[in-house]
Amino acid sequence: MAKLIINQFAGMAPRFDPKELASQQSSLARDVDLLSKKARAITDTAVTEVIESGQQSIFLWEDPSPSKWLSWTTDVDVVRTMLGGDIYSRIYFTGDGNPKVRGIDATVDEEYDLGLPAPALTPTTTTQQKSLTNWTRTWHYWYEEPSGNTVDAGTLTEGVDVTVDAGERVYTIASIPAKVTASADAVFVAYYDGTSDGGVHLGRVWPSISKYQASSDFVLNGAIGILVQLTTSGSSELTLVLDEPDPSSFSVERTYAETFVTEWGEEGPPSVPSVVQKVTPAQDAVVSNMTTTITGNYNVTKKRLYRSIVSRTTGTSFFLVAEIDLSVATYTDSKLDSEINDAANELKSDGNGRVGRSWQPPPSGLTGLIQMPGGILAGFVGREVYLSEPYQPHAWPVGYSKGVDYDIVGLAVTGNTLVVMTKGFPYAMNIIDPATSQFTRIELNQPCVAKRGIVDGGSFVVYPSKNGLVFIQGSTARLATEGYYTRKEWAATNPETMIAGIHNRNLYMFTSSSGLIFDLDEREIGFIETSLAATGIHTDLETDTLYLIVGTNIVEWEGGSTKLPGYWRSFEMAFEREFTPVVLRVVSDTYPVTVELWAEGAIVSTLSVSDDEARKVPTLRPEKNWMVSTTVAGDVDQILIASSMSELRK
Repeated sequence: MAKLIINQFAGMAPRFDPKELASQQSSLARDVDLLSKKARAITDTAVTEVIESGQQSIFLWEDPSPSKWLSWTTDVDVVRTMLGGDIYSRIYFTGDGNPKVRGIDATVDEEYDLGLPAPALTPTTTTQQKSLTNWTRTWHYWYEEPSGNTVDAGTLTEGVDVTVDAGERVYTIASIPAKVTASADAVFVAYYDGTSDGGVHLGRVWPSISKYQASSDFVLNGAIGILVQLTTSGSSELTLVLDEPDPSSFSVERTYAETFVTEWGEEGPPSVPSVVQKVTPAQDAVVSNMTTTITGNYNVTKKRLYRSIVSRTTGTSFFLVAEIDLSVATYTDSKLDSEINDAANELKSDGNGRVGRSWQPPPSGLTGLIQMPGGILAGFVGREVYLSEPYQPHAWPVGYSKGVDYDIVGLAVTGNTLVVMTKGFPYAMNIIDPATSQFTRIELNQPCVAKRGIVDGGSFVVYPSKNGLVFIQGSTARLATEGYYTRKEWAATNPETMIAGIHNRNLYMFTSSSGLIFDLDEREIGFIETSLAATGIHTDLETDTLYLIVGTNIVEWEGGSTKLPGYWRSFEMAFEREFTPVVLRVVSDTYPVTVELWAEGAIVSTLSVSDDEARKVPTLRPEKNWMVSTTVAGDVDQILIASSMSELRK
């Protein structure tokens, strides 16, 4: 007497002969969900989008309204913007020619090459007499008695009561205010407070006729201001004189540099600085020979002009003078140091003057783009890993690049660690500051064989090698599939062609010859085949949805309304004596259920079961080795086969 009971359904372990499998394992499981230990038919896919043929990569760009699908015929890696409050919904990607940035500007979808070059020209600097157009005046007046007392005070409005001429040096009051309490001998005195356009108080100046003239403290760019006032026939004229007994003692040495700026606020590295020019307080610097065009697919509309300021404590730094249109070739700088000498205005795209840290564009061959914590992007070319400036995805200082011993296949991230898969050993790079990060070699000699098969699982990384799937957590690695595949069986899946993605803690893998699903939590489910043949894969984390390219369709995994015909075949049970199945019982939530009985590796009977009642099977020849398989339409809970009704009930 004997029987076969299957009440737990697990996946495949192809390395074992069917006779060596555990009782719950399968010699073939296809299009079934075994998480609950039942054999559950999975739902069919649903077509989401129709695309052109030959597409390899897809990305659901959700931030535009409405969202849109992007697709490419090449292997493209896409990352979303990490910039808070980004009004352009930017994405960054590699694999489609030069690295690129794409965004929505006033409802228009725009795409540009990522990064900016330095301006090609070197600015030149000359000087001219200061035009004094960079400050404003607040006017006051009073009458001074011979005793020095002041009476009848008031204010004047420039442009109404006061007119300005001759480069803001001559001021005319056409009609001086009438005396009210002042004596006949009282003198009309006008004076003003000066303020720069940057809000800096330049001081107060009384005219030479005032008894308070000695209290004047007006200083413009280091030169003392003096007012000469002449009053006749009810009007008054005041002339500003800048007192510079030794202008050379006030002169400063300046140099200028410019940067390109995009419409989206991205800034490139600075130009070569201009030759040093001495500028006195009475002079403006005229910057010319600025770059007015840019070659390439860049979103440049403006440029920023910077000038040097020398500090005894910090040395020479560059500070923003003005942001101007790209087409402007000449700019006159009349600003005070105090107007621009602020940390917020300091040039940053030169990497704070440190060698190798200026904000260069990424190399044109950059691929494998991926995002790290801390706003850092990473990519690679050949054996070199490149890193971006934190939260500056367009800036890739050459000093941040690091090389490894083998050609790089792809990148992934776990925590703050960048995992680098190569044609030799994998490497780990813990990145907090991209300028100081270093590689650690992971001692597992399992070369990665497919870039598109690399998957970031959050706390771990998975990639295909010639011997199976490699799992990396931190700086340790292991061959996670050695309990399921030998090198021989794994090679039959063509891992070199693998594409992969994670969804609901399952790893979905598609190659040129097979589709496989693997339980990443390793709950002894093993591997499951899928009949779908996908050429592209995308996991959307926001909607927790897996998308595949199947033919010319983007389909949603299990997005349909009907079930796929699942299939599950048991291990091979070897009886000590020859055994003849007599009774069959199938417990399922859906009927009919098709059951096949196998003897010595061949189907000997096919039955259609309509309910969960035990039934006799057609007479079969006794054999020692038996398997059972079922086509799954719903949830199959249990399959029982026995040599008699009484044996079945035991």
